[in-house]
Amino acid sequence: MAVKKTPKNFSVQQIFEILMQRPSDNSIIGYLKHCKTTTLENTVEMTYPTGGRGNVYIGRGFSHSKRATFTVESATWNTEVIAAQNGVDVTLGETTYRKYVQVDLTSGTESYNLPLKPVKETGATKYIGVIYATSASGDYLSELQEDSAVSDGKFTVTVGEDETPASIALNSGAAAKLIGDGAVKLTMAYTVKSASTAQRIDIKTDTMPDTALVTAYGLVADNCDGTLYPCIIHGTVQIDGNWNWEITADGDPAVQNISMEFVAGCASNDLYSIIIDTDEE
Repeated sequence: MAVKKTPKNFSVQQIFEILMQRPSDNSIIGYLKHCKTTTLENTVEMTYPTGGRGNVYIGRGFSHSKRATFTVESATWNTEVIAAQNGVDVTLGETTYRKYVQVDLTSGTESYNLPLKPVKETGATKYIGVIYATSASGDYLSELQEDSAVSDGKFTVTVGEDETPASIALNSGAAAKLIGDGAVKLTMAYTVKSASTAQRIDIKTDTMPDTALVTAYGLVADNCDGTLYPCIIHGTVQIDGNWNWEITADGDPAVQNISMEFVAGCASNDLYSIIIDTDEE
């Protein structure tokens, strides 16, 4: 069978899919296949000898400061890539965070189950600390303080074991009084424990964005017969740490913007490679 030749003249339009790996061990950071745009920008600064009448360019120019920037806009997000943009790791496992909770007030009911169990933060003596009697419009009308026993303006917290729900208890007649004052809910914020499969990314001040091996997979088309050929871009990049979540109530979901600068290796002057292959083995 004749060897299939690759085209020297081609068109390129297909969005690339991106593989990112750690240079130290080639482990996979992420594979991005829902890209909206992929942009490869090459820049170089040119200088020329000048002089004579009109101070014209003389002879050939010299180049310096060659740069190759690869930017990706992904429609979906990847936690490992977010971590790489911030120079940290994803921590998998049980963690804690703050939860905003509201329960409906009912006249004559002095005990209310909580949807999630509160946990005490390190060094804390109370689970919740304070709850707010809240009106239908969301105004905080009054406060109740956590204590070891119920009394006027005080509440207690009971945290059971296993599947037993946690609960808060008010003083006798407290619910009816709060409702009479215009309250419809009890509002609170407390620390809860996550599931064992939670992912946590701690953004730190003393870290730098990672470097990565990037391999981008696209397609080019032969201008003569329209045959498609794989196009691969490969090199080591420094990930840019700039990113944002731009979210509006009526807008598109936020996109993950990743900017990467190709960097040369310590033992090579190769910046990156463009490979046009065939689909033959």
